[in-house]
Amino acid sequence: MEYSGGGAPTFPHAADYSLTIAYLKAIEAAGTDNADAVREELGKMKIDDFFAKGGYIREDGLLIHDMYLLKVKQGAEDPWDVADVSRTISGEDAFFSLEDGGCGLVSQ
Repeated sequence: MEYSGGGAPTFPHAADYSLTIAYLKAIEAAGTDNADAVREELGKMKIDDFFAKGGYIREDGLLIHDMYLLKVKQGAEDPWDVADVSRTISGEDAFFSLEDGGCGLVSQ
């Protein structure tokens, strides 16, 4: 079944795949699908896949992972090969700090 009309997968497709695999691994590690147990396992895990390099879930629930600055390719032969990674930005630099997040659930 074709969901994207034959187009290249998008950022949300990649994110959804990554989060589904992480969730299923957390269920397996917890030995249950109890939400609290699964969330605890997610907090312990490294999420290091094609989407979330060096990823982990911070105390405030934010997924911290590397981000990329892309440069569009001109005239690529493959219609899905449209960009090159120009720079990798570490997750710690790409997202706001825990202190700046303002999450009321985080003890500061």
